[in-house]
Order: sequence, then C-alpha cells, then structure tokens
Amino acid sequence: MKPNNVTKTEIDKGKVGNKRGWCFAVYFDNRPFPNLVSAMYKTKREITEQLNRYLTTGDFNFYGTAE
Repeated sequence: MKPNNVTKTEIDKGKVGNKRGWCFAVYFDNRPFPNLVSAMYKTKREITEQLNRYLTTGDFNFYGTAE
C-alpha cells in the first residue's frame, strides 16, 4: 500500500558500529522528526531506488546491503 501524508524525505550517509552506508528517512504530517528510517545500503544509487520503491508501492525492505 502506497504511503500517505509523506511531507519530506532525506537521503544521508549512515553509520552503525563499523557498518557504513546510505539510508533514507521519511517524515509524515510535517513532523520535526523522521517517522521511518531505512536499513543501510552500500551505494547512494541503491538507497535512491529503495526510497522510490517505498514511495510508489509502500514495499519496505528491512535488510539493506551494508549490514
């Protein structure tokens, strides 16, 4: 199901422990904090594709490629 009320998205570099990569954040209803943060991916291209997939279909992948 396609997500509703998305007001902002961001793509940023991320780091968890010794893992580094890219992740996206999704904001709903003009909130000052992200409501959803993705898993980490190795490349910016991968995370851009995953964000577009989430925004168009609502499908969310819980396991990134950088983990």
